[in-house]
Amino acid sequence: FSKHKLLLLIFFYLIFQIFFLKYNTAVLWDEAVYIGIGKYIYSFGNVGLWESFRPLGFPLILGALWKINLDVILLGRIIAIIFSALYMYMTYLISKELFDEDTAIISVLILSLIPLFFLEASKIMTEVTAGFFILASLYFFIKHEIYLSGMSAGLAFLFKFPAGLIFFGLFLFLLIDKRTLESVKFSGAFLLTVTPYLVFNLISNGNIISPLISAASHQSNIVYSVDNIFLNIFYYLIELIKQNYILLFFFFALVFYDYKNKRKRVMFLVLLIYLGYFTLIMNKQPRFMLLFLPFMIIISSFGIVHFFRILKTKHIKENSLKIFACFLILITILPAAILGFKLLKVENNRMDDNSYQDFDQKREIVSEYYEYFENKNANTILTTDPVPSAYTDKKFLPFYFSVFEAENDYDLNINKSDAIIYNPQSFQCEKISTECVNKQKKLEKRIFTENKIVFNKTYDNEKYFILVKK
Repeated sequence: FSKHKLLLLIFFYLIFQIFFLKYNTAVLWDEAVYIGIGKYIYSFGNVGLWESFRPLGFPLILGALWKINLDVILLGRIIAIIFSALYMYMTYLISKELFDEDTAIISVLILSLIPLFFLEASKIMTEVTAGFFILASLYFFIKHEIYLSGMSAGLAFLFKFPAGLIFFGLFLFLLIDKRTLESVKFSGAFLLTVTPYLVFNLISNGNIISPLISAASHQSNIVYSVDNIFLNIFYYLIELIKQNYILLFFFFALVFYDYKNKRKRVMFLVLLIYLGYFTLIMNKQPRFMLLFLPFMIIISSFGIVHFFRILKTKHIKENSLKIFACFLILITILPAAILGFKLLKVENNRMDDNSYQDFDQKREIVSEYYEYFENKNANTILTTDPVPSAYTDKKFLPFYFSVFEAENDYDLNINKSDAIIYNPQSFQCEKISTECVNKQKKLEKRIFTENKIVFNKTYDNEKYFILVKK
């Protein structure tokens, strides 16, 4: 009966996700990058774009779809949704394994009502997919399937580098628990999974960890920093409660959590490692929470079940318990619905009046700007915007990583390029410093002086330029 409940929850979740696909038509920055890298890999560098500090897990899947002429955007979203359903299923399995059926069902129910999870699940991003492999690694670990746990940890790393922290958490636990042989098996399975990627780095960059070194600087992205010390330290705990008030039970559950139980202790250790890492780095974004959100939900669900069991021992009337349960259900659903609609509005804030349309109907910015080069005699484009790489099969050379590097990248690549895409908003200098603003003005002056504008349009108060050499 409980499995029927689980399947019903996942079924309705998938129905809603498929329905909301038509609202989620805009390709975001990071989504376009993963699609562009996929094209770059399968075209041997002739199409798409390259960012060396990105993991290659998702791009390899997306590139394969593109290579066989399938709709990479639509199918990429469908694959992301499938991974989100598996993410829910793994949450159920871990919760049931560590606690009981009631806790497991409540965990999946709460997860399905988290607006952040629902909206991110259909994006061509790596958090939910990497989160699935994190959960799989922990599940196989507590089931003593050490090889599968190590391989899953390796796959988590290949989809998102910080997701690889699951390896260090579980490896540390094995060492503390003096399980030497298992630690060797676990690390061996992990290394076997990531070795092809490390060899690729050695061949292409001369350094097996060069992408990790490059990616490290993005931990300190000042654009997403939080100035207030208190808000910075408690950022993810605050975000947890903002997602759903029922998760206040997380703090109640910490009082009664069985820290002596090894299997429960290992999950708590993994949670602390992720929470600690993302608290320490400057770059704060709610989506990062998806790597460890299930652990917090499972603990919260345990707190809810334990709370009701305590009430039952107090001989409270059954009708009173039912009324209180209904109240909890209400506060679970209502804030989630309100926040969900707010996030959905943000998600569609770049859409025009005809945004409520079928997936295959293109918005103005897509047909005019993103696909500008589709039938143009320009094969290599220097760009400050990766999104056109998702729509057009051309080669794109990025110069958007930092305004302080952009002018040098411009000088290195301008003679290799047939055109330039320039979006002033790409560098977000207003959020960084006056020096950044001045640097961008200097770069912008050069771009407009040395090149001719062939496209100049404003979408949603943001300017987009396309230029060719004079």
